[in-house]
Amino acid sequence: MAGNIQLSPSERFAKFIKVIKLFAGFCGVNSLERDYRVTWVTWLVICVVTSFFVCTFYTIYVGMAIQNNYSILLQSLCITGTGVQGYTKLLNAIFCGKHLRFAFEELTAIYEEYECKRLEYRDNLKENLEMVKRLIYGLLLINFILIAALFAVPLFYYYVRKEKIDVIPLMIPA
Repeated sequence: MAGNIQLSPSERFAKFIKVIKLFAGFCGVNSLERDYRVTWVTWLVICVVTSFFVCTFYTIYVGMAIQNNYSILLQSLCITGTGVQGYTKLLNAIFCGKHLRFAFEELTAIYEEYECKRLEYRDNLKENLEMVKRLIYGLLLINFILIAALFAVPLFYYYVRKEKIDVIPLMIPA
C-alpha cells in the first residue's frame, strides 16, 4: 500500500506529543510551546476551578450552619480532592513549564539520537512509546467510562426510580 509509510520513533513521538499539546491547549496550558503565555482560556479554567471551591465551601456552610446537616461535609469533601488535583496540575503546568519543556526537549533528543544507532534501540523506542500510549489511552477510557456513569446514574434514578439525586452537591451563592 502506498499510504502505509513507516514512521520513525521520533516522528511517532512528535505525533504523540502533538495530541498531548492539543489536550493541554483546551485548558490553556500548552506549556510545551517555547512562547507559552497565560491566555484568556487559562484564566477561564482558573476561574472555573476557583468557583468550584467557592461553591463547595458555600455548600458546606449552608449545610452545616443553616440546615444543621453535617453529612453535607462528607459529601462535599469527597469531590474536593478532584478540584485540588485539577488545580495542582494547572498550576504546575503554568509555573513549571520550563521544566516540562526541558524534559520534552531531552526526550526528543534521545529519540532522535538513539533511533539512528542500532535496530534494537529503534525497536525499544517504539515499544516503550506504544506502552505509554496504551497506558494513556487506558486512562482516557477509564475517564470516559466515569463520565458516562456520572450522567447515567442520575438519569437511571430519575427515569427508573423516579428520584432526583445530586451528582455533585454544590450550591451557588445567590
